[in-house]
Amino acid sequence: MDTFEGGGSVLDQRTARPTDSDLIGLTIDAAQLAGLVVAETVTTDDGEVTLQNEKYTVTPVLLKANGTLAGIKRFLEILETPDFASFEIQSSLVNSEAVGYQLTLKGIFYSLPETFGDSISSEPLDLKVIPLKAVEQGEVAP
Repeated sequence: MDTFEGGGSVLDQRTARPTDSDLIGLTIDAAQLAGLVVAETVTTDDGEVTLQNEKYTVTPVLLKANGTLAGIKRFLEILETPDFASFEIQSSLVNSEAVGYQLTLKGIFYSLPETFGDSISSEPLDLKVIPLKAVEQGEVAP
């Protein structure tokens, strides 16, 4: 398999929150595609954050994987693709092991709450969707 076939961008596609197992599976698939051996994955309780006056569910993910520096670089590059537009790396640590390297990565997935769109509104549904990266890079004023 030469390309990564993921689930698409949660924020761009405006879909409801995937299950934890789907989010972990997407991350594990990306790590394995990069040639890493995943040693541990964990999610913690979801939280909620408001961006551009809209509430998003945040799902923290912790991943530990072993591999080469080249494999770790490939994995981080995959996390920068549009398939992971709704994923933010909060921290990463690379340790040299007896054989290879260990990556510890902490990140969060952003997704719309499961109740998104449940309220009735008289406003038109033609809403402008602003990608999270554009807001973070200052391309769009808050």
